[in-house]
Amino acid sequence: MRTTSIQGCTLQYPDEIGFAFNPCLFVAKASRSKPISRMGVQITDSYKFYTIYSEAFSDGAYIDIREYVQAMFDNSNEVLSYANKTANKSELGRDVAITVTIAFKDDTTATFDTSVFYVWAALQAGGTDVYNGFRTLTYFKGYPFTIGIFTADKGGLLFKRDGVATDNIELPSKGVYNVSMPTGINARRYIIVSDWDGKFLATTFDNTFDMTFRYSTGSRYADKMRINIADDDYNGSESVYLRWINRHGVYCYWLFKKGSESIKTVNNGDFMRNNLLSYDQTYGFQNGTGRQMGYTRQDTIPLCAPLVDSYTWDFLLDLCTSPVVDMFCGWNDDAHTKAHWLSVSVVAGTITKAVDVLQDFILQINLPETPIQSL
Repeated sequence: MRTTSIQGCTLQYPDEIGFAFNPCLFVAKASRSKPISRMGVQITDSYKFYTIYSEAFSDGAYIDIREYVQAMFDNSNEVLSYANKTANKSELGRDVAITVTIAFKDDTTATFDTSVFYVWAALQAGGTDVYNGFRTLTYFKGYPFTIGIFTADKGGLLFKRDGVATDNIELPSKGVYNVSMPTGINARRYIIVSDWDGKFLATTFDNTFDMTFRYSTGSRYADKMRINIADDDYNGSESVYLRWINRHGVYCYWLFKKGSESIKTVNNGDFMRNNLLSYDQTYGFQNGTGRQMGYTRQDTIPLCAPLVDSYTWDFLLDLCTSPVVDMFCGWNDDAHTKAHWLSVSVVAGTITKAVDVLQDFILQINLPETPIQSL
């Protein structure tokens, strides 16, 4: 956390990058000669603003604004373009202007202005979870795919196909981006994505006790990710391609092998009676007269990523806790720039990670409820 002094009061406030589902703390500690009566924090972005107040207790005041920061992302509407080398600036990262107002018991006030770039994400405490660090991804040819990256300033990405530099993409300003792949990928094994200008700084939760996030030192031409080119033999109707938002607030993709689909129907209740004058059906078939009936239907599909290593298993585990999971249903245009996605949910349950070097990652997804007629 950063620290400043306001009229003898010590104020601790978040670092330059923060995460909406981690503590977003403001802590004011007053001097004995100038005690605090109240502290207020106003947060503003392009769409919303909130003001939060806290009465002083003992010699200071404390505010955690994480719920208000999360609410600032409620109007996010991500529409990704998969056109050649498109830098989609994500709404899951936002610059938030902050004004802190401290009221003292002598009826004076003081204000302090700052800003924090918040990401719709959650970082694990302890320093082992690195945001924007080096990672390994898998690209399945013919399917929509983007790479998520945070840049602290204007920067660029360099693509190296099988180790040979071939493409670059410019990112115009600070933010979180989902970058589509260059068209005509002809790499045989892998693609290395490197930092062109040293602007893609990694961040880690490196101090558990004061809730601190810190940039690591960036360097020009540093490798940021390795993208392996997949060569799988389960395609078409035998596979399901999923997209989800991971804990770091970027889109991830994987092609799963599809199992046998199960369909569960539930009877919401039957009620039938013959309210005609003749019980022998003299008047013929009466359609739905005197009858109430309704069903619901739930389709579940088991999926498997066969024989993945430990790193990939952990990567796929984020899928099981993601609130946003989509299934690829095809392209909306011949140029393959717009994809059609269907929202699905992952069936909750216990997932066991074995000690084997390679193991299957198995899960189930529920498709949206199928509309059924009712009487």
